[in-house]
Amino acid sequence: MIPRILPLSHLISHIIAMTARPNIIPQSAALILGILSLTACENSDVHPRDTITVLYYVLTPEDGSRPDVTLYYEDMDGPDGRNPMIIGGQLSANTTYNGTLHLRFASEKSSSDAEHLIIEQGIFKHPESHQVFYTVPPALDMIAYYTDRDTFGLPIGLRTRLVTGAQGQGTLTVTVRYDVNKTAPGVAQGDMTYSGGANDIEVVFPVVLQSGP
Repeated sequence: MIPRILPLSHLISHIIAMTARPNIIPQSAALILGILSLTACENSDVHPRDTITVLYYVLTPEDGSRPDVTLYYEDMDGPDGRNPMIIGGQLSANTTYNGTLHLRFASEKSSSDAEHLIIEQGIFKHPESHQVFYTVPPALDMIAYYTDRDTFGLPIGLRTRLVTGAQGQGTLTVTVRYDVNKTAPGVAQGDMTYSGGANDIEVVFPVVLQSGP
């Protein structure tokens, strides 16, 4: 795959500010700087009519003591174009965040074609058949809990509470699935093993958990 250089106009000052902080471990700085040329594989397991071009996950510390962190994905030319832009982030260890997932399409035309999706302000048209899964490797001390529910009281995943533990680094995979069997074993707790359905989108974000404010 050919690396895509990220546009810097709206990102560089934020990245410089993060990497300049004295309490960032060297691995964290390297990972965040690495997003300037980060690449990702296009996901083939998606609905061809339902191309999500922008996905971003805003994490707000529950105690209000730190700035928001936004994990960002953008792929304006769709799965057959260039590799997407993916921006990870640094989170504080041992902290609880309120998370809000936002989804966007490139235009009104593509939005109207996506019959089972949204899309105004990140709301699913059919939340009963949708669920967002937040997956981390065992070595990363972080877990997401659902805070929104559909009409049957089952999770959706556009609103979450993300709890971090000890410092470290790894990945957070955000998967939006359609035709999900929400009553299958483990699905309501965020395990997609038996969820069925198909992906609308899946994005892998690099994440660092750091100590200190």
